[in-house]
Amino acid sequence: MLVMRKGGLLGFALFLLVLFIVGLVGLTLLGLGFLSFHHLCNCHCESSLIEAGEVREIGTYNASIVKIARIYGRLVVEGGNSSPVAIYSNLPINVSQKGDKVIILCKECSKYRNGEIIIRGNLSELELGDVLGKIEIRTPLKILKTEDILGEVETYSPVEIFESDDIMGKVIIKVVGRVEVGDILGELKVIVPSGYGVNLEIDEVLGKVRNKAKGEKKIDIKISDVIGRVEVVND
Repeated sequence: MLVMRKGGLLGFALFLLVLFIVGLVGLTLLGLGFLSFHHLCNCHCESSLIEAGEVREIGTYNASIVKIARIYGRLVVEGGNSSPVAIYSNLPINVSQKGDKVIILCKECSKYRNGEIIIRGNLSELELGDVLGKIEIRTPLKILKTEDILGEVETYSPVEIFESDDIMGKVIIKVVGRVEVGDILGELKVIVPSGYGVNLEIDEVLGKVRNKAKGEKKIDIKISDVIGRVEVVND
């Protein structure tokens, strides 16, 4: 019996060691991936960056979908009373439109500091990719998709569907429909309406997971490949 106990403890210790090593490797690879993508290794020092200046109106567009990529700085998405989507910024952004979708790109944004983009309008869908900075969403959305985000993402209004991949930082999301999240390094907080519980599916999470949401109605949440903290609560 004594030998079996020692063997069991040894096996458990080896399991924890392997889990720790895998977590460190994943953390390192994910961090290097972000650093490589955003060219942080070759970035200029703070004093050499250009001050972005005052925010100005870029234009208005008849669209319900906005896609944003390669942005450095602060992004604020607000609701509006009119259907045209108004875009404001102090960065040299490139804005184009394809059908019902507005596309915002910025290849030179890494040269500026205190950059800001403000979007006002009645949006149904927002797609974010390759963003370094803070994202604040203050209007309800049907669909929010994020990918390759380094920084903070927070929604102050509910989102029906939230899909996310490759985020390093902090995410706070209010959701009323479905959540599917993968490859997160940091903190994820999902806020569901009062009286709602969740069908929580978790795969390969290294860290702390807390589900405090309670209610008869259910929201589907699928989380995979997370290193950090996950929390699900009622609003």
